Amino acid sequence: MFKIHYEMLRMHDDESIAIFFLRVDEIVNSMKNLGVEIKVYTIFEKIIRSLTSKFDSKISNIQEMKDLKNLTIE
Repeated sequence: MFKIHYEMLRMHDDESIAIFFLRVDEIVNSMKNLGVEIKVYTIFEKIIRSLTSKFDSKISNIQEMKDLKNLTIE
Protein backbone atom coordinates (compact mmCIF):
# COMPACT_ATOMS: atom_id res chain seq x y z
CA MET A 1 0.00 0.00 0.00
CA PHE A 2 2.82 2.42 0.86
CA LYS A 3 4.54 1.63 -2.43
CA ILE A 4 1.38 2.61 -4.32
CA HIS A 5 1.19 5.87 -2.34
CA TYR A 6 4.86 6.48 -3.12
CA GLU A 7 4.39 5.87 -6.85
CA MET A 8 1.27 8.07 -7.04
CA LEU A 9 2.81 10.88 -4.98
CA ARG A 10 2.78 14.31 -6.62
CA MET A 11 3.24 17.79 -5.23
CA HIS A 12 0.02 19.82 -5.01
CA ASP A 13 -0.04 23.25 -6.68
CA ASP A 14 -0.73 25.02 -3.38
CA GLU A 15 1.75 22.95 -1.35
CA SER A 16 5.09 24.22 -0.05
CA ILE A 17 8.25 22.28 -0.81
CA ALA A 18 8.74 21.66 2.93
CA ILE A 19 5.31 20.05 3.30
CA PHE A 20 5.87 17.96 0.18
CA PHE A 21 9.21 16.71 1.54
CA LEU A 22 7.50 15.79 4.80
CA ARG A 23 4.90 13.75 2.90
CA VAL A 24 7.64 11.97 0.93
CA ASP A 25 9.65 11.35 4.09
CA GLU A 26 6.63 9.93 5.92
CA ILE A 27 5.90 7.42 3.16
CA VAL A 28 9.56 6.47 2.74
CA ASN A 29 10.01 5.94 6.49
CA SER A 30 6.88 3.76 6.60
CA MET A 31 8.26 1.64 3.76
CA LYS A 32 11.67 1.37 5.43
CA ASN A 33 10.01 0.27 8.68
CA LEU A 34 8.51 -2.62 6.72
CA GLY A 35 11.95 -3.61 5.45
CA VAL A 36 11.82 -2.04 1.98
CA GLU A 37 15.20 -0.69 0.85
CA ILE A 38 15.03 2.66 -0.91
CA LYS A 39 18.18 4.42 -2.04
CA VAL A 40 18.49 8.17 -1.48
CA TYR A 41 19.13 8.59 -5.21
CA THR A 42 15.78 6.92 -6.00
CA ILE A 43 13.97 9.21 -3.55
CA PHE A 44 15.71 12.24 -5.04
CA GLU A 45 14.62 11.23 -8.56
CA LYS A 46 11.05 10.74 -7.34
CA ILE A 47 11.00 14.19 -5.76
CA ILE A 48 12.25 16.03 -8.83
CA ARG A 49 9.78 14.16 -11.06
CA SER A 50 6.91 15.02 -8.71
CA LEU A 51 7.43 18.76 -8.27
CA THR A 52 5.06 21.26 -9.85
CA SER A 53 5.97 23.18 -13.00
CA LYS A 54 7.05 26.25 -11.01
CA PHE A 55 10.23 24.29 -10.16
CA ASP A 56 11.11 23.42 -13.79
CA SER A 57 14.09 25.80 -14.02
CA LYS A 58 15.56 24.52 -10.76
CA ILE A 59 15.03 20.91 -11.87
CA SER A 60 16.85 21.63 -15.14
CA ASN A 61 19.81 23.06 -13.24
CA ILE A 62 19.95 20.04 -10.95
CA GLN A 63 19.71 17.58 -13.85
CA GLU A 64 22.60 19.29 -15.65
CA MET A 65 24.92 18.40 -12.79
CA LYS A 66 27.23 15.58 -13.77
CA ASP A 67 26.86 13.31 -10.75
CA LEU A 68 23.35 13.29 -9.30
CA LYS A 69 24.16 10.25 -7.16
CA ASN A 70 26.28 12.42 -4.84
CA LEU A 71 23.44 14.83 -4.07
CA THR A 72 21.53 14.61 -0.83
CA ILE A 73 17.92 15.53 -0.18
CA GLU A 74 18.97 18.04 2.44
